[in-house]
Amino acid sequence: MHAKINFTYELENERTLPFLDVKILVRADGSLGHSVYRKSTHTDRYLQADSHHHPRQLNSVVTSLTNRAYDLCDEEHLQEELTHVMKVLRSNGYRIAKHKKKPTNRHRRCEVERQPAFMPYVKGVTDKVANILHKYAIKTVFTPFRKVSQMLRSPKDSFPLERPGVYKVDCSCGKSYIGQTKRTVACRISEHIRAVKNNDAQKSAIAQHILEAGSNHWIEPWDSCLAIAVYNHLANITVNKALKSNQ
Repeated sequence: MHAKINFTYELENERTLPFLDVKILVRADGSLGHSVYRKSTHTDRYLQADSHHHPRQLNSVVTSLTNRAYDLCDEEHLQEELTHVMKVLRSNGYRIAKHKKKPTNRHRRCEVERQPAFMPYVKGVTDKVANILHKYAIKTVFTPFRKVSQMLRSPKDSFPLERPGVYKVDCSCGKSYIGQTKRTVACRISEHIRAVKNNDAQKSAIAQHILEAGSNHWIEPWDSCLAIAVYNHLANITVNKALKSNQ
């Protein structure tokens, strides 16, 4: 269909084949069984039980792993998966006496929808505030003070043209065009290139400038286009300053 679209396939190994989080097995009689699939690089490391998190978040580790076992395993492999889950939870500091049954959906009374309250979790402080808010049907969402991703720089390279923002395109005559887009700058630049090739002045002010100025004007190279600013929490201030400087 397209030179850049490639498809891959995976063959079964020892009569098993992974599909998303499910490991599909072929039994001796030809029927299919299923259990939880884990990659070979999986470390079984989860949120430690002694971490400074709200008990609700710690309990969610137990319930999510248990529910996944019930949802993805057949009866033949369920007990084996539950045994593994209990072993993993104990290695992460959780005290589990026996297997928990899969919780059922309980009927809850209808409550007025209200905006949830987001607060950092401080044991003995914000959990008491949450109890007070609960009386008024206000849900509390506990957030960590600071995440690891906020303390470390991203290992990925940043490409300004792959973000929305303000960009600048220089012409051979010395003039520059400054535009603003809410899509990626690269996407808008490609539209300018298409409009110039098709002599479509309606879809691009750059194409209109080249058509009116004559053959002595050109944009070359296109890959030298500069992203002046990318959108962030100060996007409106940055955009306004760039547009005023252009005027």
